[in-house]
Amino acid sequence: MTASMEHLAVSSPPLPSSIRPPQPESQTPPAKFRRSQSSRRKPVVTFGVQSGAEPTSSRGATSLRGAARCRGLPTPAASSGRPGPSGMSRRGVPSSASARGQSRPTSAPVFSGPLPQVPTSQLPQDTPQGYTHYLIDKHPWARFVNPRPVHCLRENLPTVTATLDTTVYRHLPDAGYMSTRFNKSLFPQVVFRADRLPTRIPFIEIPHLEDTIDFRARSKQVMNQLLSGAYDEVDVANVSLSPADQLHSVKIPPVYKGIRPVLYQVVATGWGAGVILEAKDFFIMGPDRRDLHCITFDQYSIDVITGGRGFNKALLSIKEFVWVYSVEPTLQALESPRTTLRQTSVPRTTALETTSSFFFRVSHFAFAPIINREEPIYGIILSRTTRYNNVIHARAAFEGCPDAVTITPSICQFSLNRTVPFEILGAHSRVNVSSATRFCEPPVSLEARAHLAGLIRCFLPMHPDEGILPLTVFKISPAEHAWFADRLGRFDNFYRDPVGSKRRLAKICNAACSALAAVNAAGDDKHTHWDVAFVVTPVWHPLRIQITLRDMASEAGWSTGRHAILWVPGSLNLIKMKVVAVEANSPRKEVKVVLQAFPWSHEPLKRLIHRFGRDVPGTRAFDVCVRLGKSTTSANPVYDIVSRMDVFDNVMPRTLADQLITIRYANQPLGTSDEPHLKSLPPPSDEERFFRVKGRSVALTPDQRDAVRVGTGKIPLVAIQAAFGTGKTLVGAITAALLSGDSETIVIVTTSTNAAVAQFTDTLLSLEDFPQMRVVRHISDTAAADNLTPTPVDLSKVLKSLGSEFKDQLSEEDLEKCELFKGYRDIIESYMEHPEAIPNMTDDQKDEYEIAEQYVSRTLKRMVKIMFRVRRPSDICMTTSSLLNSTGRKGIFKSYIRDFRVVIGDEASQIPEPALLSIASRLPHARQVYIGDVHQLAPHVKRPPTANPAVHGARSVMDLLLHAPAVPVAPLITTFRAHPALLALPNRIAYDGQLGAVSSDEAAEQYNVELTTVDSVQGQEKEGGARTMEAVEESASRRTEGQSPFSAQCSCILGRCPRHEDLFVNLLPSLLAFVYMFS
Repeated sequence: MTASMEHLAVSSPPLPSSIRPPQPESQTPPAKFRRSQSSRRKPVVTFGVQSGAEPTSSRGATSLRGAARCRGLPTPAASSGRPGPSGMSRRGVPSSASARGQSRPTSAPVFSGPLPQVPTSQLPQDTPQGYTHYLIDKHPWARFVNPRPVHCLRENLPTVTATLDTTVYRHLPDAGYMSTRFNKSLFPQVVFRADRLPTRIPFIEIPHLEDTIDFRARSKQVMNQLLSGAYDEVDVANVSLSPADQLHSVKIPPVYKGIRPVLYQVVATGWGAGVILEAKDFFIMGPDRRDLHCITFDQYSIDVITGGRGFNKALLSIKEFVWVYSVEPTLQALESPRTTLRQTSVPRTTALETTSSFFFRVSHFAFAPIINREEPIYGIILSRTTRYNNVIHARAAFEGCPDAVTITPSICQFSLNRTVPFEILGAHSRVNVSSATRFCEPPVSLEARAHLAGLIRCFLPMHPDEGILPLTVFKISPAEHAWFADRLGRFDNFYRDPVGSKRRLAKICNAACSALAAVNAAGDDKHTHWDVAFVVTPVWHPLRIQITLRDMASEAGWSTGRHAILWVPGSLNLIKMKVVAVEANSPRKEVKVVLQAFPWSHEPLKRLIHRFGRDVPGTRAFDVCVRLGKSTTSANPVYDIVSRMDVFDNVMPRTLADQLITIRYANQPLGTSDEPHLKSLPPPSDEERFFRVKGRSVALTPDQRDAVRVGTGKIPLVAIQAAFGTGKTLVGAITAALLSGDSETIVIVTTSTNAAVAQFTDTLLSLEDFPQMRVVRHISDTAAADNLTPTPVDLSKVLKSLGSEFKDQLSEEDLEKCELFKGYRDIIESYMEHPEAIPNMTDDQKDEYEIAEQYVSRTLKRMVKIMFRVRRPSDICMTTSSLLNSTGRKGIFKSYIRDFRVVIGDEASQIPEPALLSIASRLPHARQVYIGDVHQLAPHVKRPPTANPAVHGARSVMDLLLHAPAVPVAPLITTFRAHPALLALPNRIAYDGQLGAVSSDEAAEQYNVELTTVDSVQGQEKEGGARTMEAVEESASRRTEGQSPFSAQCSCILGRCPRHEDLFVNLLPSLLAFVYMFS
């Protein structure tokens, strides 16, 4: 996209003589409105906005997600015909301070100087009137920050550390800087309080706004000299080269000729003998100096530590930090300064492309601290690129990040020709750090923080991947090969060395999951497309556009739910959109894509289309550059999550999680433990058990009773091997209901799909013997719109009912929260249920919808807290991905994980091994019960099932547990689904003849079970398929004497499927021969 942008920028009108491109939107946050006792809105002047000033657009000032708004908005009742929730103001926001969760003073104090440094939790909501500081006129964004005392970073600097904890300085999310929640974490984490100075500070927080302002001024001086023809280039070819054996780094950069540096980071290494650096402070390039966003770093840069020139590129890795003191023009800028400046003033989408332009290069520098990992890491080869029968480079994924990197012969201690796909390698690497750009100063208020978080949405990260290139790559030793072979077999090494085995097991699981996650994006479209976009009519809200990608042999990653980055020529902002429809035309090599804006990008896109678009018959068209965004983790979250975590980090010795892992891997027989509750299961009982299900009393079969006995025991890890049609969902639901009888226990039910979760939830609700059971089904917001299997206990429905069902138990404040939440949630769900109404939304309804989305998102955790207080759930059902996400660092259930005592995994054949370990780490106090059929679908991977990523990261949990001697396994073998004749083939091939079928008469007489057509797992009734199966059963029951069951089945199917007769005739000899082998 950079190349396309540069081409367009060259043909665009020249910039003003000031070289500062005009800003399309005001950099001043919108005025806030407060309510007086008379309920009349009064504008409050903030950040120098004049009272009563009119907005620049017809809909008001810039709409920033999470920022304050200045539009007068109608109530839900006024625009939608529905009664609005009580406590709602005319703007659709809470009318009381308590409803916002924070009290606000009636009048703001006036400050004329800097404010005290306080943590984020103590920041004022609004910036005080009259606030100023000594740098406020030196930078366009300086009014939004409260500069730290500069003397604390000069004379009294605390101990400087080189460690950058990724839980604090986090990796970029999939949404990049489009995520306001992430953007709010990009401010300094160390607080310089007057009464308590910090003892440590990471080197990344040393730069001060003063240093950034001076750096911008020096670079602007160089730019002006070059543009005026007065610049004199200094020849440094005679300066001696820096030592090539090492990189000299410093944590505290020295002052060089009265200059203090700013911080940059290596984001690309393909620039000849040099590299590309990205600024690590938004104040360097924002909002008007994009020419400083990326600069080059070559062999003519001077190291202020050694005094030498250049550096050994072989020792430099992606994500290395560099202190930059001064810059000079690049050769491109020297040859064509004005053209290069126009090209570098265009928003960048990538750090380096074949026609990328850079205005500045590093003149003087020093290397920031470098930290190597203490021990080698594992990686897995994903693909190789050959040329003339030689492997020139390979793509590999290494533990710690779900992104693939390119390894070349220069960093390998062996020939790449000796590698094979999916081979495990070892590597020495730096400690992985975030590549996110940050703010050098803290915000002055929460309002200012939200405004800055919105302003940086127009920037794209230059290195969004988490991957870090290793320093050296080597072959693993024969001893490690033997360890991996043992790990896939009996795993005797775990018994001999449990501590070391856990450490190595965590590393190889991490590497395997990194490889599996990286494989998902291997075929993604990496090109930038120049196209004409058309507004979809009737006009949707948010806006939808259609583009046609050409020269596309396949979809190449363009699929529903993926994100795309869009740039309109002439604009200064990038727009992020979501793919909502894809249609491929293979003969013409075209892919039609429909993109939809997000609520926060709807208005900016609308203004750009109005400004740069043109009318065409029936719609409006405009030129765009578009590129596919990074794949989201929702595609396979287990692999993505495990690749970032140490699965044994939260597993303490002798905890339930530790016992669970020991049972799985210690390879010891059941009953050898010293713990009484681990020695054996509860004694079996011949007493019949009856449960009322949907008004009928159902008797459990002997194998079902035994499965319930195993599931409700105390052994931390058990399995129920359940063949198809044996009632495993009913057994799982009864087990969950029995275990949730303890008021202190919350049972988590998890499976791979939302449809399967819904089926399990409905089965739980059908049990009439457990009236005290309170079930909640959690479905993520991203899946809620496509929820084809809703249940009456979906989390959103439960939260909406709290205000009416528990009115007497709620405080006035909580009751108001519940009413507001219900009103806003109803607005959102009305458009989910009727998307055809979206194109006809009025401006008032659009405003109402945006406010509803913000309020629901902001108060979700508060509502969950209320639910746990007045309607504490006994069973929570959700997918495995939702379980891992909701119990993460900022998950909605993070505060309640100590109460999660049992995890039941349904359809466990589709749950991979890392999920078991991840759940044990996230929920260390929970038993795990897995129910599934080892002969059914295994976890899906895009690589051969025998490849290293699959065998170390995607083995089925059921397959593992059935081969673990210490894990109790209860088989379910009595099937109610099919006629005994239909079981002959699968029973002989897969189940060793152990399955037993129950006829309709037997089911009704002995177990009070009526065999009838039921809904499929997907929640859609297969009427035609049901009639076909009934005919097959009828034909099979009437087969002639002496005819084998298999032959009867084939005859029935051929009779019912005449269109596929040729297929069955061709397959029949092979199938008969296969059956004959087992006869």
